[in-house]
Amino acid sequence: MKSYVFVFTHASFGHPHGREGLDMAFLLASYDQKVQLLYLEDGVCQLMPNQQAKLVETKNHLATLQAWSIYDVAHCYACQTSLQQRGLTTAGLAFEGLEVINDVQIQNVLANADHVMVF
Repeated sequence: MKSYVFVFTHASFGHPHGREGLDMAFLLASYDQKVQLLYLEDGVCQLMPNQQAKLVETKNHLATLQAWSIYDVAHCYACQTSLQQRGLTTAGLAFEGLEVINDVQIQNVLANADHVMVF
């Protein structure tokens, strides 16, 4: 079994990176591959609740993201530094089970993956 880390670095709207990355991650997870999600930089903004996708005429993929555990995704991580830089806390994020990790832990997650895909 290969291991994949999907790194999300873009905010929710303006481009389809987040949704496309989730689709690919869930597809691989459905084939019993080890999949981990990592949100850093502006990607942590994808984790915020109450996003108004209709205002920018796009679909909100937060409901899809909240299903990560159903797809047997091994872990869902958020970068502690990125959250702090944007004034976000885990209490204000959209779902349970999210693990906040520091820069050293992020390096370990990435180093132990067979494949890293950035969106």
